[in-house]
Amino acid sequence: VDPHFSILRIGKSDTQAYESPDFSDEAVEVLKQVFNGQSAVSRSFSAQLNAPTLTVGAPVIVNDQVVSALLLHEPVKGMDEAVNEGLRMLFISSMAALVLSILLALGLTFLFTRPLEKMRQAALRLAEGDYAVSTEVSQKDEIGALASAIDHLSQRLSAVSKEREML
Repeated sequence: VDPHFSILRIGKSDTQAYESPDFSDEAVEVLKQVFNGQSAVSRSFSAQLNAPTLTVGAPVIVNDQVVSALLLHEPVKGMDEAVNEGLRMLFISSMAALVLSILLALGLTFLFTRPLEKMRQAALRLAEGDYAVSTEVSQKDEIGALASAIDHLSQRLSAVSKEREML
């Protein structure tokens, strides 16, 4: 749109100006802001399209001077549908992430509690005097180190018990 509110079509070899259309009051306000060098947005009802519309304008600046305006004028309905689709995808993604997080948490819980339960059972058997017990946990972390210590304790108690029986 040029400063006289005529529509311009600029091609590789020519420029054509079309008669000034009847812009809505909101579009005229957007164009005024754009020709003052500012980008502008307006959401209103268009009598021409008989629908709510979004009008976006941006200045075209050449040599620090606004020479024309780029004006986009579209019905909001399609945009609302796109926003709703985006929200639907966000909801689905969030639910998928939640389910994945729960499954991962359950898996990690099982991974940590299973060796701890084996060590608890071994400790109870040691307390009952069964010194031949083994935790059967072979991990290379803190839990594995604790299981190894319980196994070592079991071996030492077994050796002490055998020595005691010999006396």
